[in-house]
Amino acid sequence: MSELVTGILAAGAALAGAWIVGRQAAAQNRDRLAHERAMAGEARRQERITGAYLALLDAVNDADRLVETDAVDRERPDYESCDARLAGVWTALDAFGSDMVRERFNAWRAAWMLFKVDIHNSRVVGDRRDRALEQTRRDALEAARALRAQVRTELGTIE
Repeated sequence: MSELVTGILAAGAALAGAWIVGRQAAAQNRDRLAHERAMAGEARRQERITGAYLALLDAVNDADRLVETDAVDRERPDYESCDARLAGVWTALDAFGSDMVRERFNAWRAAWMLFKVDIHNSRVVGDRRDRALEQTRRDALEAARALRAQVRTELGTIE
């Protein structure tokens, strides 16, 4: 009888041990899957940020080309398509961008809008206003440089 009890106890201990090991393995598997999901989510977030920042750089570079080359005697620069692209970029920045990039973008956008107003006023009035217009141009270009530097820093690229 003692052999029977010993056998039953051994079988019970083996079952309990297997049950405990199974629960531990299941918990480890859940933790591993949660970690993998978190890593995949972070990778998607980084891809979105990178995409938003690259679109931002592309749009700002296009706007800068207008700022650098626009002259009062130039007919109608394509500000509208540039502004439409910037609206899409702002949506992505609002969702994924850092506070610092959004702050720099807002500073650049204010300089960009002021530049467009100055160019328009120069054309309407017929006044070249060279000094004021050149300062506005420099301000827009400097704000763009600061924005690009911040984006590059956050993307981990060398300036």
